Amino acid sequence: MRATQRPTWLRQRGRAAGLLVWLGCLLALPATAADWQIDAGNQALQPVTDSGQRLATPNLSGFQLAAEAEVQPNLLLGVRWWLPYGDNSPERGPQGTFDGQGLTATAKWRFPVTEHLRPYGRFGAGALWGKATVGDNLRSLHANTATAMLDAAGGIELLLPRDYTPGSRWKPTVGLTFELGWLHALGEALTARSDVRPLGSTAPEVELGTLTWSGWTARLGVVVRL
Repeated sequence: MRATQRPTWLRQRGRAAGLLVWLGCLLALPATAADWQIDAGNQALQPVTDSGQRLATPNLSGFQLAAEAEVQPNLLLGVRWWLPYGDNSPERGPQGTFDGQGLTATAKWRFPVTEHLRPYGRFGAGALWGKATVGDNLRSLHANTATAMLDAAGGIELLLPRDYTPGSRWKPTVGLTFELGWLHALGEALTARSDVRPLGSTAPEVELGTLTWSGWTARLGVVVRL
């Protein structure tokens, strides 16, 4: 991974590309699903690894958008798009930040207690990528990252009563979702270039060590079921 300065327009274009991939995955879900839902909220990861804590303390968090389709009774397949950001500003030593995206394919099993209270378990696999920055007031190093990730969580859906005409295709309702889980991304060795260039030479490569995202996750969202 080489050091790169990503201008704002390129960062915005990268997020737009992530959203387009999410939309493409959404189109791959079965249109004949018995139940659809869109879930928007905030997900936070509390890193337990030293490398993760150097870039994000106390947590890595950001907006997440999910779409799910019920393909079997109480079994939903879906895709999630996450925009994590975190920083670490220690009293001493280098400062770190991470700004990235994540895409995850998910399978979720619901265990309805009542029509309005639905606990669930969820498993996901996907990718996490972005830009890691380490520096101080004098200089900074940037490295692009991309790695596979897995996560598992348990949660609960709290839904309002549905009001619809019997036999209708759409049965809309809204509610809240909350979940706790664990996320692990494969470790990745990062290499950047120093922004200090000796006269007459190229910028030397700098090893930033191995970055591993692993830790507890929490998510709160608003869900719309159709």
